[in-house]
Amino acid sequence: MNIGLYRAIYALIFFPLIFLFGLPFVVFIRILRPFYLIRVGVINNEIFGHFTFEPEYYLSKKVKSKTVSLDLFFFYSIKSVNKQWVKMVKRNIHVNLFVRYIYKVNNLFPGGEIHVVDIVDSGSRDTNNVFHEVNQQIKLLSDEELYAEECLKEFGFKKDDKFVCIISRDNAYKDKINPKKNWSYHNYRDSNIDNYKDAALQLADMGYFVFRIGSIVEKEFDVDHDKVIDYSSSNVKSDLLDIYLVSKCTFLLVGESGISSLAMSFRVPIVFVNLSAIEYIFTFNTNIISIAKKMWLRKEERYLGFDEIFKKGIGRFLSSQNYEELGIDLIENTPEEITDVAMEMHECLSGTWRTTMEEEVLQSKFWSLLPKSELHGYPILARIGSSYLKKYQNLL
Repeated sequence: MNIGLYRAIYALIFFPLIFLFGLPFVVFIRILRPFYLIRVGVINNEIFGHFTFEPEYYLSKKVKSKTVSLDLFFFYSIKSVNKQWVKMVKRNIHVNLFVRYIYKVNNLFPGGEIHVVDIVDSGSRDTNNVFHEVNQQIKLLSDEELYAEECLKEFGFKKDDKFVCIISRDNAYKDKINPKKNWSYHNYRDSNIDNYKDAALQLADMGYFVFRIGSIVEKEFDVDHDKVIDYSSSNVKSDLLDIYLVSKCTFLLVGESGISSLAMSFRVPIVFVNLSAIEYIFTFNTNIISIAKKMWLRKEERYLGFDEIFKKGIGRFLSSQNYEELGIDLIENTPEEITDVAMEMHECLSGTWRTTMEEEVLQSKFWSLLPKSELHGYPILARIGSSYLKKYQNLL
């Protein structure tokens, strides 16, 4: 059957039922509005980054603003990307399938905007620095943590062991969950997991367990060390462990992957490497350190400077085709660069990091080049990797 015809028949049959069901509730919440505000909204549960960021951001922002309202939500899709996160969201937010019908009917009538709560208004970016000021709202239960810790004993891991999580984005996840869609426009975000091996080894030698995470990956993370665990290729993977590992790690070492949103929701320190769309750099917390891919301009055989990247809008490119059209090759961070910034985070968290005047001048110079925009909250709280800035100060 033609898709358009199918949708027309569906609308003809079901819309009157939706209207009849939703209308009394819409009338009720509008009559009640002078006394108590009831709002309805939708949660995007299809995309991991959005799903793990937006509910926590909504709750934290509501705490900060001291908004008084009863908010009711529905999940956008029947299928969620992580069942454990569904449980955790439902413990903190009123979610019900029938809210969908109230939402649809409410939007048919003028004046319904006040009854809609838009939790995606931030674009999954903490531009109000909310997470820096408000404690985490969505949490694991103690019995869930105990079960996760029991599962991880298979790797020799004990509850009090410190550990780091590593993830490098590749095509495998998107291709698996939606094979009919061409995801090549996202290839600019990919990076080679092998370039993370040196950092993993050094962290393991320092006593950390290192878990390579990611529910679906292209290739194994083969590192010869008892404390470096390729969790992604193991047989103990679960939605609960995916959440637990990120929530409890000392820090997350990540390329451009949506799982960083989960780390932000748990207020976990993050080391971002291999950033491409650098104007979208996360600036919202003091526990974020980032380094970026370099951009090689093939025609002129040179690297683009940061000022040039920002002024020409290249820092906002979100498609592989954008870079190709300008003849730009994205050059990944080297194993040494990744290791250096991981060690910087380790030292920052352990209280041994000492910065120099030269390093602070370079930090200030970089941030002065970043355009002020809706993408960032102010003041800027994050840092660029110090060794990286010294190495490429000619690009400032």
